[in-house]
Amino acid sequence: MAADSSGLKAGLRQGNVRPLWADQYPEIDRGPIPIAYLHEQKYYDLEREKIFRKSWLYAGRVEEIPSPYGFIVKEYPICNASVLIVKDDATGKLSAFHNLCKHRLNKLVYESSGSVGSFVCNYHAWAYDRAGHLRHVPDESAFYGLDKSKCGLTPVAIAEWRGFIFINLDPKPAETLLEYLEEIPEMVKDYPFEAMAGTYVGLQRELDVNWKVGQQTNMESYHGEKLHISPMLRGAEMIDPANPGNRPINLKLMKRHRFFAFGSEGESVLFKTAPPTVMQAIGLAMAAGGAGEMPHMGSGVPGTNFNNVKGWVGDNYFIFPNLLINTNAGFFQTLMFEPLAVKRTRFSNNFYYPKVRNIAELFAIRVAVAAQINVVLGDMWAGDRVQDGLATGAATEMQLNDSELCIRHEYSVYKNIVEA
Repeated sequence: MAADSSGLKAGLRQGNVRPLWADQYPEIDRGPIPIAYLHEQKYYDLEREKIFRKSWLYAGRVEEIPSPYGFIVKEYPICNASVLIVKDDATGKLSAFHNLCKHRLNKLVYESSGSVGSFVCNYHAWAYDRAGHLRHVPDESAFYGLDKSKCGLTPVAIAEWRGFIFINLDPKPAETLLEYLEEIPEMVKDYPFEAMAGTYVGLQRELDVNWKVGQQTNMESYHGEKLHISPMLRGAEMIDPANPGNRPINLKLMKRHRFFAFGSEGESVLFKTAPPTVMQAIGLAMAAGGAGEMPHMGSGVPGTNFNNVKGWVGDNYFIFPNLLINTNAGFFQTLMFEPLAVKRTRFSNNFYYPKVRNIAELFAIRVAVAAQINVVLGDMWAGDRVQDGLATGAATEMQLNDSELCIRHEYSVYKNIVEA
């Protein structure tokens, strides 16, 4: 289970701003962190072979696959890989293949999703069934002893956990997905992911940042009081006199992954500085897990707020290398940072809510998502500025405080893998 926050409470009551979480993880170095791994090409090349070709990589939610005869295609540019994912309607079983025709190695499927009974190459019309078997070759007799049974699509390892789909480009993964996820499945075993995934809204952008710079903006809440002042949030998103540095109220570091919760130790002051408009009140109540027009949701959602503090805002699970799952009382969201080049990242942010039952709930969701995206846009802006700073060459290291321990942990995990 996640670390207890009693030490943080005691420290705040006594006015003693001392390191807390680092005391629980003495193996994590407390010195400055070198920045070369955030912007140098040699590290990007190492990541390709040692991280992305060996790790379980997020591919999406099962709800994203159309029905019937559905498929999705996921691109992994850093590995020069395109993966075709197919769901069997009768059994629900998932299969994954390299999206590559075995004739002249043309890309087989160009659509990102769809529903088809078979896959036909646009180049020479070789046709494959949904199990990946080669079924039809035009003018087959012109080939010299072609054995169609040996020309099926190349399989890719795939596994599902709680509706989250992962693939592994290693032909023989060293671990199963559940082994790879370490303690996270147990930590969220009571969270109702399946009930929350009835409606989802997505945002995708390409950013001129290294993928690690992008995701580090979400690995701490230290920036909240300054960065997330905005008209949409009425200037009060993360202002808390009881916890002025927005230190994590819970934190756990694992072998590769990490968890932290953010919010207030006392009564929540979220959005209280100024009275919201009617539209903001509906959406922000939804974002904070309030019931309002959605009585099937509220602050008592199981599998959240492990410390049972009044001002809890959300729990963040960072699954190595590049997935963040944020669980909240009224929704959950996924944030993905997919490397396209050493200083180019495709950012995807999907929000998942219970199934909409009426127009009022749809309105509430749309406003809540707008508020959340407002926060995300601030994080994007900060990432851009950090990348600009890295390019100046004016510094070789960065300074991190105790609230940024997750970034230290990410660097430690990264260093151990790429330097092995």
